[in-house]
Formats: sequence, C-alpha cells, structure tokens
Amino acid sequence: MSEEQEQVGQARQIACPACGTVLIVPLGCSRRVAKCGQCRQKFLLPRSLAVTEEAVAQWIGRRDLEDEGESAPAEERHGERPEPIPETHPAHASPHDTLVAAPPARDIRVVRCDSNGVLLEFSSNRLKDKSFRSAMPRLCMQCGARSHLEAHVIIYSGTLVDSVSLEAEHSAGKMVLFADEVKDLSSQELLDHLPRVPNVLKPADRPMPYWLCDMCTTAKAVSGQIQINSETGEGRCRLLIRNLRRAAEFLAAIGARGMPCYQELTKHITATAENPWDLLALAVQHRIQQWFKPSPGESFLAYVPDRDRARTEDGMNGLIVSDRRLIHHGRMRHHEWEVREAIKLILESGRLKGRMRVTIDPNAVHIAIDGEGIAKLRRALTKGRFRAAWQ
Repeated sequence: MSEEQEQVGQARQIACPACGTVLIVPLGCSRRVAKCGQCRQKFLLPRSLAVTEEAVAQWIGRRDLEDEGESAPAEERHGERPEPIPETHPAHASPHDTLVAAPPARDIRVVRCDSNGVLLEFSSNRLKDKSFRSAMPRLCMQCGARSHLEAHVIIYSGTLVDSVSLEAEHSAGKMVLFADEVKDLSSQELLDHLPRVPNVLKPADRPMPYWLCDMCTTAKAVSGQIQINSETGEGRCRLLIRNLRRAAEFLAAIGARGMPCYQELTKHITATAENPWDLLALAVQHRIQQWFKPSPGESFLAYVPDRDRARTEDGMNGLIVSDRRLIHHGRMRHHEWEVREAIKLILESGRLKGRMRVTIDPNAVHIAIDGEGIAKLRRALTKGRFRAAWQ
C-alpha cells in the first residue's frame, strides 16, 4: 500500500450536507463538530459512518452533472444514497472543538520544486470541482498582502504561459474586490462573479481565480497548461505557482495535508532559506533601490512601510532592516543606526485602528506602523541582533 493510500485508509469519507463536497475525516476523531473546508458550513459528525467507494463515486458523478446544468438520473435521486447529516450550528461548539474537514487530493503530484516555484500536475477533471477552483488563498500570490486585491483568472493554455500575459488575448476579465468585500463572499459567489474563459479547451474554460494586490498586478505569479487526449477526452493540467508558501496553502485548502505532494513541498520550504527581498512587490523593490544601497555582504532582512503615507507610496517611505543597520527614510529625512548602537522603540496606540506610533531614539524618528509591520520589525531586529529595547 502506498503512503497516499495509507493516509486515505486512515480516514472516512462523508458528504457535506450543505454543498455536497466529499470530505475526509480522520478515524478515531473525538470531536463531533466538523466544518466543511469548502463552504465553511458546520455540522455534526455521526457516531459511526460507513461509506463505500461506490457511494462516493456516485456523489462525485452527480455533482459533475449538476455542474454541467443537468439533473441526476431518477434512480440516483431516489436510490440508496446515505442520508445526509442534518445541518446544525451547535451553540456549545467551541472553535477549538471543531474539525475542519477538507476534500481529498489523491491525483496531484509535484513535477518539480525549486527557486522558480512549484510545478503541480493533476487530472483536468479537477477543474470541474468548484472547491478545487476556489481554493487559492485570498492573499496576493507574490507579496502576501491581504487588502487591495484583484482576482485574476488562471488561463490553462497549450503551453505553460503566465496567466496575466494571456488575459488581454483571451478577454478573460477580472474583478476588483477589497478585503472587506472578499471576506463576505462564499466560494460559490466568488466563482459566479467571474466569466468563463474563452478560446481554451474544456474544462479549463471554468473560472479559477487567484489573487494579486494592486502593487503586484504585473507579477508572473501563476502559469497554467492543459493537454487533452482528443480520442479519450481525458487530460492533464500543470500549474506553476512561483510563491512556495502560497502553493502550500493551496494544497492544504484542497485537502492535501499528509499527501506526498504536500510533504514534498513543505520539506523544500523548510530546507530553503526564504529571501525576504523576493516577497516584496516589484514596484516596491524598484523604489527602495533608489535609497537603499547594500554594502558588499550586507543582507536585507525586512522592509516596514510608513502607514502615515498612502499605500501607493510604499517603497518611498519606511524602515529597512539589514544585518548591519536600521534605516529610516522619508521625504525629507534619512536616518541610520548601526547594529551595535543602543536603540529604544516606544509604542503608542494610534488614532486609527490597527496602527501604532513608533518613536525611535536617539534622533526621535516618528513613524506609523500596522500590526503586521510591528511583528515584522520585531523579528528582523531580533534576527539582526540589534540592541533594541521596546517600551
């Protein structure tokens, strides 16, 4: 028995009562409350459940028919399908008592994984699964930003080509949704907002969104390829995701935790030192290069933007931390502190939610930083072994 088969054999399969997605639940799980990894619906797990492979295949077949706009045959609608688990929202359930049940990922493999990203291969039938197509993390695929996001459509062409560069050719379109709007959209609503992709082989015409922020809209973050056998209709897809952490989050969302593809990717991430410079948006990199000139052997550790300035000015104002110095740059001011200097950082609650004023002594430099920036600054100063005292 393969490692993948063993992983599946140690779990039971159930259907989400809300959206019908087939989910995997570890055997012996003591928690009674589960949450669907696709539609986020909570429901009670039965005390015992026996589901055959034949029943699972019937569920998948019926979902494919429904996705094509057809009705399931009468014998399936009134056949021996296991009775669905009643929907419920137990008032006593705690988030710590809830199991997130994810769809299984059996046919996905890693073709290669290196500094250029991870290349995944899977059956083209995966593109018929709405949970698969809506599984990309709602973060910028390059820099990880959570706001000012645009949803782009992955275009699976005959060759592995960057999807952004193909958008105009295919008129695939895109939508712009800010973070507050995105969090309220279900996966189904998200897919409904996107058009079908013209001039591509089926089932690659179904929209599969991924996210870029307004600073990374020209980034070559995702490339897709599809090959279909004209005689059998069967096909394979390849998907190149250049940010390894976004790729790992995508695999986790489709239920690949514990599978060989996920283990191989996470092993590579652990073994490879992440370069913080590569995580910045290209526009931000270009702006920083105007005022940050690293000396030979100097390593970049972090950039923290000044939130008193507009986000479109990121890269022109803020803090740089390297393994040798802390640099503050603004429109009219530029300060530097060597790693051996004693630095005092004073945090004050800001008037705007999520922002704090930071005063850096000596020189009394004032800057506004959000929560993510504070965490990033703390880690970088610790990694650089600065003599920094926080108050």
